[in-house]
Amino acid sequence: MKLNHVLIGAGVGILCLIGIISSCKKKTDDPRAEYDRTSLLNVIGNKLIIPNYQDLSTAVNKLDSGIAVFVTTPTAATLSNVQDLHKDAYRAWQYCSFYEFGPGVDNSGAAKSIKKCINIYPADTSQIKANMAANYTLLNMDASINFPAQGFPAIDYLLFDTLDNNTSVLARYTTSGSATNRKNYLSFVSGLMKTRVTNVLNGWLPSGGNYIQTFVSNTGTDVGSSISVLLNQYINDYENIKNANLLIPAGIGDTITHKEKTEAYYSGISAELAKLQLKAAQDIYLGRTKAGVDSTGFDDVLIGLNAQGGTLDPHIKSQFNTAINTLGLLPDRLSNTILTNPAGVNSAYTELQKLLVLLKQQMPGELYILISFGDADGD
Repeated sequence: MKLNHVLIGAGVGILCLIGIISSCKKKTDDPRAEYDRTSLLNVIGNKLIIPNYQDLSTAVNKLDSGIAVFVTTPTAATLSNVQDLHKDAYRAWQYCSFYEFGPGVDNSGAAKSIKKCINIYPADTSQIKANMAANYTLLNMDASINFPAQGFPAIDYLLFDTLDNNTSVLARYTTSGSATNRKNYLSFVSGLMKTRVTNVLNGWLPSGGNYIQTFVSNTGTDVGSSISVLLNQYINDYENIKNANLLIPAGIGDTITHKEKTEAYYSGISAELAKLQLKAAQDIYLGRTKAGVDSTGFDDVLIGLNAQGGTLDPHIKSQFNTAINTLGLLPDRLSNTILTNPAGVNSAYTELQKLLVLLKQQMPGELYILISFGDADGD
């Protein structure tokens, strides 16, 4: 769905075609090659990535513990508690989904990413049911067929229904003939997600894989440099906010809607998660922690470079605010809002698209970075 773009570096006079990396040679006298990437990478790595993964790790550990209690004693109270823990963990994930590189790709040494393992949506309910009926300990959860049968989408399906009928949900764990299989599979995918998040966090920490040192010290601008990988993944994930959360479910440009393809379709917190992910994108741009502490971000770099005569940074900040405010008008359940307020959904999509032009087509040229990612579905 996403197309590779031609990136025109302002003031350089070089046309770099995406995918023809060898034709894009860095000019050592270009002032954009001299901005302070060390400070930017240090802030993003130590003040955003690691703390956000720590928050996620805490949340998924609490969720796993809550699930252990629930499957042992499935009651209305334990179900309600574990549903809240699931929502908290899903919220925490929105602040980590941008970092699909380093330990986020190489965890456990497998050719997979943390995103594919814990948040490919919509959930494949047929595959989940097949897995529940099988010996789950023998399943290859690294196979692509199982990506949408695990992680947050699977747990969302297992703990909720779209009618918010907890009596019906609870019956699946008590009186249903498949109750034992459902309990086992819920525990299995929760434990698997906890392990994977733990592996990624440990990979970043100085006391573990210490990827933070690699990330901060790789200060070039070439493909494979930290800032190039970061910016590519940042923009790739940002596109998912507008595409996977709005365009595809709402059927924008199509003749039919696909409301069941919204994120967190069963718990119904799709709009909230999209808003949090957009806020997380804004935080990365500003170098701002989740607690609101502002430090070195992409905005400071653009200001220092006097990008586009000093107009680009305020333009991006203004459009972030507009997009956040417009998206904020969409209530949950987003799957219902798609049907009841399509104009509002289209308006939010339009504002997100305007911001994408600034982030993907204008900002990278000022930073001397190529955008070279391919298509991706969901996030």
